[in-house]
Amino acid sequence: MQTDLHEADSIMDAIAPALLSRLESALGELSSTVAQLRAAANTDSRWPQQEPREYLSVKQLAALIPYSEQTIRNLISAGEFKEGLHYYKRRARVVFRWSQVERWLSERQNYNNAGQGEEPFYPVHHARSRKER
Repeated sequence: MQTDLHEADSIMDAIAPALLSRLESALGELSSTVAQLRAAANTDSRWPQQEPREYLSVKQLAALIPYSEQTIRNLISAGEFKEGLHYYKRRARVVFRWSQVERWLSERQNYNNAGQGEEPFYPVHHARSRKER
């Protein structure tokens, strides 16, 4: 039993340097490949940045602008977004027109930069009163 362990240790001592050098060369090759891929990803035009589509759902719009889905719905209720201009209702779903939303955002940015709109927009919630019985 003792000799078997001794033989296994001597075999490992013989194999270890070769195995270690192979692992080190593979690791170096991998790191250079990763560096090349990162450089190519920054300059490669085969995968252009995807432009937003012209017509977007509320969820898609919320991913593109700094407002949540609920805030967008509140902006609709408050009249900030106009039906027929900024959005359309199609089969009981709201569909936004990206070009008009971009224009609205830039107008809003210009208004805020002019010093006229220092305060952020807070949509007003108009609570419904209970029906009397």
